[in-house]
Amino acid sequence: MRSSKLTPRQERILFVVAREYIAHGEAMSSAAVVRQGKLEVSSATVRNAMGELESMGMLEQRHTSAGRVPTALAMRAYVDWLRARRMRSPLTEKALRARLYPGARSSMEEVTRASGALLSEVARLTSIVSLPNLDAARLSDIHLSGRRDGHVVVLLVTDDGRVYHREVVMDRDVAPHDLLRMQNYLSELVLGLTLSEVRMRVRVELERIERAYNATVRDALELGRAALEVARPDVHVEGKMRLFEHAEFTGDVERLAELMGLLEEKERVLGLLDELMHQHSGEALVLIGSEIGWEGAGDLSLVVCSYDRGGATGALGLIGPTRLDYGSVIPLVEQTARALSE
Repeated sequence: MRSSKLTPRQERILFVVAREYIAHGEAMSSAAVVRQGKLEVSSATVRNAMGELESMGMLEQRHTSAGRVPTALAMRAYVDWLRARRMRSPLTEKALRARLYPGARSSMEEVTRASGALLSEVARLTSIVSLPNLDAARLSDIHLSGRRDGHVVVLLVTDDGRVYHREVVMDRDVAPHDLLRMQNYLSELVLGLTLSEVRMRVRVELERIERAYNATVRDALELGRAALEVARPDVHVEGKMRLFEHAEFTGDVERLAELMGLLEEKERVLGLLDELMHQHSGEALVLIGSEIGWEGAGDLSLVVCSYDRGGATGALGLIGPTRLDYGSVIPLVEQTARALSE
């Protein structure tokens, strides 16, 4: 799509600079633009156009004697231009599915980890993948295991193969036979329900019971309520060391440490993905620099797409320097999201 602010010549020059910068990471002179873009104009003409693009915030000259590089604004224009053209994923559908579903009974946990590892390996970038929210998953099994000093481990298994466990502290030690009775009671009460429905069922039962009910029933319900308080989906970050492969970061040890720390903040990453999942459209979202919404993300780009598993939504994407190969990264992310949804 042609920007209304750019003339055809400016657009052609800008995209030559963006394409070559993505490929080689080097600033371009006007002579190099003429040569690489096979333009039938003089270097002086291109130099003037590049000066105009710089005044528009599309190009910048980091050193007086060097050529120019594209800004985040230029990369946004380049991505919008790519959207109007056919982009091809570096993986075939057959190869992708073979990697994501190696076994007939792959669990959701296994598939999301495999998708993150695959994205990171193929694109040579850091991947982030969130599991679908637990609320829509149906409970297929529940197991209680006693520990000392009133500690009970609650193990929940969902119908998509995820295993969730939490340790709950009771106000008394629970005998093994009482723990089994509690497990059987909870199984009859909630198996087959979504975790959201389980919470409601447990809450209703707690409100309904009276003092005449035995302690085992009350303890079982309190145990179930405590175990279900946390329902945040998990997020996998694969290939953090890929950051060391980009020249933009390797020269700044403090910046590398900052980026590694950022990716370790799972709640922050989940928060971003949660916001983006509301924009689910089947197309990848491309966030460049400040569009990500993180302080200090001016030199980063994120390509992310949501996927749907029976009404439960997760997200996956790739993050790296703004000098991404958007032409292959965007279709790869979209292709992987489709495979997880289907």
